[in-house]
Amino acid sequence: MSMLARLYRKAGPHEAPIVYGFRGTRIQGHEAKAMNVKAAADQEYNQAAVVDKLIARPTESAEPGKNYVGADALVRPAGRCPAPVDAAAEQIRITQRRTLMIVRLSQIESEFVSACLLLTLLLGICSAVQAQQKAEQLAQQSSDTWLALIDSGKYADSWQEASQIFKAAVTREQWQGALRGSRDPLGKMLSRKLKSATYTKTLPGAPDGEYVVIQYESSFEHKQSAVETVTPLLDKDGKWRVSGYYIK
Repeated sequence: MSMLARLYRKAGPHEAPIVYGFRGTRIQGHEAKAMNVKAAADQEYNQAAVVDKLIARPTESAEPGKNYVGADALVRPAGRCPAPVDAAAEQIRITQRRTLMIVRLSQIESEFVSACLLLTLLLGICSAVQAQQKAEQLAQQSSDTWLALIDSGKYADSWQEASQIFKAAVTREQWQGALRGSRDPLGKMLSRKLKSATYTKTLPGAPDGEYVVIQYESSFEHKQSAVETVTPLLDKDGKWRVSGYYIK
């Protein structure tokens, strides 16, 4: 027993076994420390390898769609392993979705603006057409009333109801004399039918303004077919008055 004690002594926590050979050789202190360090490193490496395998290898019992990361991988339910997580790829997908949403919103905004512009244009056109139609209707009413004075022989009254431009171009007496020479020979008016009514802002030899050129297909006692042209003008007081009259 004493002989074995001399050959072997149990190593402490930081020592390698000290073995005495038959010739008295032994493992020196620095060699013992190196062996201890290597042994500890090998043990840590083996433990880390086991943990890495547990974290990296999914099993069939792992919960689908659930990722275990960091400390959660060590406390996950038994038999479950994490699925791999790619944060960069997920961030790219989120960015792509946001970009697509922004592009779609821009398209919707562009379509909305275009629709508003088109609607505004259509409303403007409709308003202009309605205004023109209203002008033609009002001008025709003024023309019909004025022609009734001519048909009844009230030439002086027709001059009085004419526009300022008309009365500035011809006197009352000149107008009465012109109608007696051109209208009286036709005799009584038998029929009068509207042929056309055209709104315009310019006329040859006349100042710019709002005019409606109206033509009637007329029939008289001594002239079966004639065309009367009446040109009402929107006067300064906002009323439509006749500025010209012609019989062909």
